[in-house]
Amino acid sequence: MIWASFQLMGQQALADPGKDIVLHTGMWSLYFLFFSLSITPLRLLGVRSLSLTYRRLFGLYAFTYACLHLLAYLTFILGWRLDLIQVELLERPYIWVGTFAFVILFILAMTSNRASQRRLKRNWARLHRGVYIAVIAVLIHYWMQVRAGYAEQLGYTLLLVLLFLPRLWKFFKKVKNTA
Repeated sequence: MIWASFQLMGQQALADPGKDIVLHTGMWSLYFLFFSLSITPLRLLGVRSLSLTYRRLFGLYAFTYACLHLLAYLTFILGWRLDLIQVELLERPYIWVGTFAFVILFILAMTSNRASQRRLKRNWARLHRGVYIAVIAVLIHYWMQVRAGYAEQLGYTLLLVLLFLPRLWKFFKKVKNTA
Protein backbone atom coordinates (compact mmCIF):
# COMPACT_ATOMS: atom_id res chain seq x y z
CA MET A 1 0.00 0.00 0.00
CA ILE A 2 2.78 2.41 0.95
CA TRP A 3 4.82 1.37 -2.10
CA ALA A 4 1.80 1.95 -4.36
CA SER A 5 1.37 5.40 -2.80
CA PHE A 6 5.01 6.28 -3.51
CA GLN A 7 4.62 5.10 -7.10
CA LEU A 8 1.55 7.29 -7.51
CA MET A 9 3.27 10.34 -6.03
CA GLY A 10 6.36 9.74 -8.17
CA GLN A 11 4.18 9.38 -11.27
CA GLN A 12 5.51 5.85 -11.75
CA ALA A 13 2.08 4.28 -11.45
CA LEU A 14 0.99 1.64 -13.86
CA ALA A 15 -1.95 2.10 -16.20
CA ASP A 16 -4.49 1.17 -13.52
CA PRO A 17 -3.43 2.31 -10.02
CA GLY A 18 -6.69 1.02 -8.51
CA LYS A 19 -5.91 -2.51 -9.66
CA ASP A 20 -2.38 -2.05 -8.35
CA ILE A 21 -3.67 -1.16 -4.89
CA VAL A 22 -6.08 -4.11 -4.89
CA LEU A 23 -3.23 -6.45 -5.88
CA HIS A 24 -0.76 -5.04 -3.33
CA THR A 25 -3.20 -5.20 -0.41
CA GLY A 26 -4.15 -8.77 -1.30
CA MET A 27 -0.53 -9.83 -1.59
CA TRP A 28 0.38 -8.25 1.74
CA SER A 29 -2.48 -10.07 3.38
CA LEU A 30 -1.01 -13.31 2.03
CA TYR A 31 2.51 -12.33 3.13
CA PHE A 32 1.34 -11.66 6.67
CA LEU A 33 -0.45 -15.01 6.74
CA PHE A 34 2.84 -16.63 5.73
CA PHE A 35 4.73 -14.63 8.38
CA SER A 36 2.21 -15.78 10.98
CA LEU A 37 2.45 -19.42 9.90
CA SER A 38 6.26 -19.30 9.87
CA ILE A 39 6.53 -18.61 13.62
CA THR A 40 5.81 -22.21 14.67
CA PRO A 41 8.26 -23.91 12.27
CA LEU A 42 10.97 -21.43 13.24
CA ARG A 43 10.33 -22.14 16.92
CA LEU A 44 10.50 -25.89 16.21
CA LEU A 45 13.88 -25.27 14.56
CA GLY A 46 15.12 -23.60 17.74
CA VAL A 47 14.55 -19.90 17.07
CA ARG A 48 13.16 -19.16 20.54
CA SER A 49 13.39 -15.38 20.24
CA LEU A 50 10.19 -15.36 18.19
CA SER A 51 7.31 -14.84 20.56
CA LEU A 52 3.88 -16.26 19.87
CA THR A 53 2.68 -12.67 20.24
CA TYR A 54 4.18 -12.01 16.81
CA ARG A 55 2.05 -14.77 15.35
CA ARG A 56 -1.10 -13.05 16.61
CA LEU A 57 0.18 -9.67 15.44
CA PHE A 58 0.95 -10.97 11.94
CA GLY A 59 -2.48 -12.59 11.82
CA LEU A 60 -4.13 -9.29 12.68
CA TYR A 61 -2.04 -7.54 10.03
CA ALA A 62 -3.20 -10.17 7.53
CA PHE A 63 -6.81 -9.39 8.43
CA THR A 64 -6.18 -5.65 8.21
CA TYR A 65 -4.74 -6.00 4.72
CA ALA A 66 -7.62 -8.31 3.76
CA CYS A 67 -10.00 -5.52 4.83
CA LEU A 68 -8.01 -2.99 2.78
CA HIS A 69 -8.04 -5.42 -0.16
CA LEU A 70 -11.83 -5.76 0.01
CA LEU A 71 -12.35 -2.01 0.39
CA ALA A 72 -9.97 -1.24 -2.47
CA TYR A 73 -11.76 -3.77 -4.69
CA LEU A 74 -15.17 -2.32 -3.87
CA THR A 75 -13.93 1.25 -4.33
CA PHE A 76 -11.49 1.16 -7.25
CA ILE A 77 -12.81 -1.76 -9.29
CA LEU A 78 -16.56 -1.72 -8.64
CA GLY A 79 -17.11 1.88 -7.54
CA TRP A 80 -19.60 0.63 -4.93
CA ARG A 81 -22.16 -0.06 -7.68
CA LEU A 82 -24.60 -2.75 -6.54
CA ASP A 83 -25.32 -3.86 -10.11
CA LEU A 84 -21.62 -4.53 -10.72
CA ILE A 85 -21.27 -6.31 -7.38
CA GLN A 86 -24.09 -8.68 -8.35
CA VAL A 87 -22.55 -9.34 -11.78
CA GLU A 88 -19.11 -9.98 -10.24
CA LEU A 89 -20.57 -12.41 -7.72
CA LEU A 90 -22.28 -14.37 -10.48
CA GLU A 91 -19.43 -14.37 -13.00
CA ARG A 92 -16.32 -14.69 -10.86
CA PRO A 93 -16.19 -17.71 -8.54
CA TYR A 94 -12.84 -16.60 -7.09
CA ILE A 95 -14.76 -13.85 -5.27
CA TRP A 96 -16.70 -16.48 -3.35
CA VAL A 97 -13.48 -18.22 -2.34
CA GLY A 98 -11.94 -14.89 -1.28
CA THR A 99 -15.07 -14.04 0.70
CA PHE A 100 -14.89 -17.42 2.44
CA ALA A 101 -11.27 -16.71 3.43
CA PHE A 102 -12.22 -13.21 4.57
CA VAL A 103 -15.01 -14.53 6.82
CA ILE A 104 -12.61 -16.98 8.45
CA LEU A 105 -10.02 -14.23 9.00
CA PHE A 106 -12.75 -11.98 10.44
CA ILE A 107 -13.77 -14.65 12.96
CA LEU A 108 -10.14 -15.27 13.90
CA ALA A 109 -9.43 -11.55 14.31
CA MET A 110 -12.51 -11.05 16.48
CA THR A 111 -11.51 -13.93 18.75
CA SER A 112 -7.78 -13.25 18.95
CA ASN A 113 -8.00 -11.39 22.27
CA ARG A 114 -7.35 -12.80 25.73
CA ALA A 115 -11.00 -12.56 26.76
CA SER A 116 -11.93 -14.90 23.91
CA GLN A 117 -9.11 -17.25 24.91
CA ARG A 118 -10.50 -17.42 28.45
CA ARG A 119 -14.10 -17.81 27.26
CA LEU A 120 -13.41 -20.46 24.59
CA LYS A 121 -10.69 -22.34 26.55
CA ARG A 122 -9.55 -25.39 24.54
CA ASN A 123 -11.89 -24.56 21.67
CA TRP A 124 -9.94 -21.35 21.04
CA ALA A 125 -6.95 -23.29 19.69
CA ARG A 126 -9.23 -25.47 17.57
CA LEU A 127 -10.97 -22.41 16.17
CA HIS A 128 -7.68 -20.71 15.33
CA ARG A 129 -6.53 -23.73 13.35
CA GLY A 130 -9.01 -22.31 10.86
CA VAL A 131 -6.14 -20.16 9.65
CA TYR A 132 -4.98 -23.21 7.68
CA ILE A 133 -8.28 -23.30 5.81
CA ALA A 134 -8.14 -19.53 5.31
CA VAL A 135 -4.64 -19.51 3.81
CA ILE A 136 -5.53 -22.40 1.50
CA ALA A 137 -8.65 -20.48 0.40
CA VAL A 138 -6.52 -17.36 -0.20
CA LEU A 139 -4.17 -19.37 -2.41
CA ILE A 140 -7.11 -20.87 -4.30
CA HIS A 141 -8.51 -17.34 -4.71
CA TYR A 142 -5.15 -16.29 -6.14
CA TRP A 143 -4.80 -19.36 -8.41
CA MET A 144 -8.29 -18.86 -9.86
CA GLN A 145 -7.32 -15.45 -11.20
CA VAL A 146 -4.31 -16.61 -13.19
CA ARG A 147 -4.57 -16.13 -16.91
CA ALA A 148 -0.98 -17.00 -17.86
CA GLY A 149 2.17 -17.97 -16.03
CA TYR A 150 1.69 -20.00 -12.88
CA ALA A 151 5.22 -19.62 -11.49
CA GLU A 152 4.40 -17.10 -8.77
CA GLN A 153 1.35 -19.01 -7.51
CA LEU A 154 3.31 -22.26 -7.59
CA GLY A 155 6.06 -20.64 -5.51
CA TYR A 156 3.56 -19.50 -2.88
CA THR A 157 1.95 -22.95 -2.84
CA LEU A 158 5.33 -24.62 -2.30
CA LEU A 159 6.08 -22.17 0.49
CA LEU A 160 2.79 -23.10 2.15
CA VAL A 161 3.63 -26.80 1.84
CA LEU A 162 7.01 -26.10 3.51
CA LEU A 163 5.23 -24.25 6.32
CA PHE A 164 2.81 -27.16 6.77
CA LEU A 165 5.46 -29.92 6.82
CA PRO A 166 6.65 -29.37 10.43
CA ARG A 167 3.05 -29.30 11.60
CA LEU A 168 2.24 -32.51 9.76
CA TRP A 169 5.39 -34.16 11.15
CA LYS A 170 4.41 -33.10 14.68
CA PHE A 171 0.82 -34.32 14.13
CA PHE A 172 1.86 -37.75 12.80
CA LYS A 173 4.43 -38.13 15.57
CA LYS A 174 1.68 -37.43 18.10
CA VAL A 175 -0.69 -39.92 16.43
CA LYS A 176 2.05 -42.57 16.34
CA ASN A 177 2.75 -42.11 20.07
CA THR A 178 -0.93 -42.48 21.00
CA ALA A 179 -1.41 -45.62 18.89
